[in-house]
Amino acid sequence: AGGGGGQLAIPDDMLLGKDIYTNAPPFDPVNSAAVLSPTGGRLLSQRSGVVTIFDLPRNTNLISFASPASVWSQSAWSADGNYLTYVAGTNGANNIYLCDLSTLATTLVSSNYQPIGPMTGDSDSPVISADGRFIAYRSCATNLPAGSPGSGPNIWLYDRLTGTNTLLTAAQANSGQVVYCSKPVLSRDGGAIAFVS
Repeated sequence: AGGGGGQLAIPDDMLLGKDIYTNAPPFDPVNSAAVLSPTGGRLLSQRSGVVTIFDLPRNTNLISFASPASVWSQSAWSADGNYLTYVAGTNGANNIYLCDLSTLATTLVSSNYQPIGPMTGDSDSPVISADGRFIAYRSCATNLPAGSPGSGPNIWLYDRLTGTNTLLTAAQANSGQVVYCSKPVLSRDGGAIAFVS
């Protein structure tokens, strides 16, 4: 569900026959949005630059944070709703983050893991494997890990277990660099990826 244009989708519990969540007033019809997890148990709500993850069965907020970016339109849930990846503006650019909703730990995905300074370009379009281990995303940054090409955008794959980024759009032998990549799509197990180039 997405907001904007003067409307906000409100989740409805079909068994109880009633609305189970609504944004607190004052309602902002332009900067409000909501995105349900695949299981329907969690809700990402964005209103006027504040993002809240709401646990619907427990009727409680899990985590809230400020973000100038349209997180709802650049977010992806794992199949069980335990992991959420999203875009937020930090360190001079839009970056990819991963939130583990079981521990509420947040990890910067689009990072060179050196002393973190401003990135040289934006990252966006995150997609996540069903178990939340792999995140594929697009980035124009040239100061991601070693092997970063001099121009972008390129497609990267982040492994949550190893904490590493791998460039997927590196030039093949005897060919030019793959240029202007976008729209990554990840298989459920993270073993295959497709993208536009």
